[in-house]
Amino acid sequence: RPPAVEPAEAAELRARAEALPARVDAALDAFLPDDAAAAIVELVDAANRALDRTAPWRTARTDPAAAAAALYAPLEAARIAAGELSPFVPGVARTVLARLGDPDDAPGWGRPAGELRAGPPPLPRKQPA
Repeated sequence: RPPAVEPAEAAELRARAEALPARVDAALDAFLPDDAAAAIVELVDAANRALDRTAPWRTARTDPAAAAAALYAPLEAARIAAGELSPFVPGVARTVLARLGDPDDAPGWGRPAGELRAGPPPLPRKQPA
């Protein structure tokens, strides 16, 4: 569930995530699928940077509530990004959404979080040549 107080960093990530569907729609309406994909990647990159800065894995044992609060915004951003990926890679999007506890791909920020599920990466890693 969302933390009681949203940190500034989470608010910025939320704003990016909430703007994503309109950005993707506008790019696709203009027949610019590369721009749509780039917008999705930008959100995922911002979520990764947020995780790097907050490092919830360091506080998970000593302060689980703080770790959960730090994870909330990046996971919500990932969920929204996965929903927007559906036209490009529907199988990957379904896998990510199911792992994030939202197999129905409900739009919008702040959905009640389902149970996270572990599994292999939804996309195979590129093997070195």
